[in-house]
Amino acid sequence: MGLALLAILTGYFLPLPVLALDYVPLVTLPGASEAGKPLTNTGEYIKGAFNLAIGIAAVLAIIMIIIGGIQYMGTESIGGKGAGLKKIKDAVLGLLLALGSYVLLFTINPSLVNFSVSIAGITPPTLSPEQERATQEASIATLATKLDSALAQRRAAAMGNADMLNAVAAEYLAKANSLEELGDQCGDSSSELDYLKCQELITYYRTEAGKMKTEAITITVNSETRTNYQTALTYFATLNATPTLEQIEIAAIDANTQKSAMDENYQDGITKLRELQGEQIDQVAIDKILTDWATRDTAISKNIADAWLLNTAFINQTEAATRTGAVKEMMDTIVEDATTKMGEINTSQATKDEIRRTADFAIFAIQANCQQQLKTFPITVKICTTDYKPNW
Repeated sequence: MGLALLAILTGYFLPLPVLALDYVPLVTLPGASEAGKPLTNTGEYIKGAFNLAIGIAAVLAIIMIIIGGIQYMGTESIGGKGAGLKKIKDAVLGLLLALGSYVLLFTINPSLVNFSVSIAGITPPTLSPEQERATQEASIATLATKLDSALAQRRAAAMGNADMLNAVAAEYLAKANSLEELGDQCGDSSSELDYLKCQELITYYRTEAGKMKTEAITITVNSETRTNYQTALTYFATLNATPTLEQIEIAAIDANTQKSAMDENYQDGITKLRELQGEQIDQVAIDKILTDWATRDTAISKNIADAWLLNTAFINQTEAATRTGAVKEMMDTIVEDATTKMGEINTSQATKDEIRRTADFAIFAIQANCQQQLKTFPITVKICTTDYKPNW
C-alpha cells in the first residue's frame, strides 16, 4: 500500500526539471520501455513503476495473509488468534486500497493512469508592432530619465504651463543636438549607452520636444478661446426676458466680435501645429482643436439666434421678418463655418462627421425654439420647420 501511494505521489509532485531528464532503465518495467532504451517520456517510466508497485503491494498482501493465517492457526490463545486475524484484515484492506486507487483514477479519467507528463515547448506571446514600439519607447524613456533625472523632473513640473513646456522642449532639442554632434563617438562616454541607444535617444529627445510644443500650443489655444467663449455668452446673460430690438442687436454684435476672435485663435493654433511638421505633427491634437471649435462656435451662434426670438409677443410683421431673417442668417453661418472647417487639410473623416453632427444639432435646437414662438409670430416662419435643411 505504501509503495502504491508513493508511486501516485511521485507522478504528481516530482519537480518538472526532474521529470524532464532522460532515464535509461537497466531492466524492463511492466508497461514501460525496453531495457537499455532511453526514456524520453517520463510518464512512461512512472506508469511502469505504478503498475509494479501495485504488483508488489499484492504480493506483500498475500505474504501478510499467509503470515496472519499461520499465526491464527498456530496459537491457542485468544490474543494470538486476534493478532493473526488483524494481520489478515490489514493485508486485505491494503490490497483493496492499492487496487482501489487504480480503479478510482481510471473511473474518473483514464488519462490519470497514463501519467503523460510530456510538456510541449512554450511559445512566448508575439507582440504586435505597436506593442513592440511602445516597449522600446518606454525603455528609452527610462534610460533618458536615468541619464538626466533633473531634466525629466523639470518636464514633469512643466505640465499644464505653456511657457515652461516650451522652455523644457528647447532643452530636449539641445540634448538631441549635443548627442548628434558627437557622431560616431556618440555612446562612448558611458558604459550604459552604446551607439544604437544613442541614436534612439536623439530621436526620443526630438520626438518628446515636439510633443511638448504641441501640448503648449494646445494649452494656449484653449486658454484664449475659453476667454472668448465665456465673454460672448456673458452678453446674452445680461439680456432680460423682454429685451428691445436694439439690446438684441448690440448683444449679437458683441458676441459675433468674440466669435470672430475665437475663430482666429483656433486657426492660429492649427497653423502653429502644422508648422511643427519637421519635428512632430500631431493630427490628433489638430482634430481635437477642430471639434472644440465646433462645439463653441455653434453654441455662440445658437445663443445669437435664440436672442432674436426673445420678446416676440407684440412685434409687428415687419419686425418679425427682420428677426426671422436674422435667425436664418445665423443658421446659414453655422453651415458656412462648419463647411470651412471640414475643408481643412488632412482633417480626419471622424472629425468631419463630428463637426457636421454638432452643426446639425445646433440648427435643430434653433428650429425647435423657433417653433415655440410660432403661435406669437404674425407670419408663417418656414425656417422654423424642417423645410430648412443644411446644404452639405
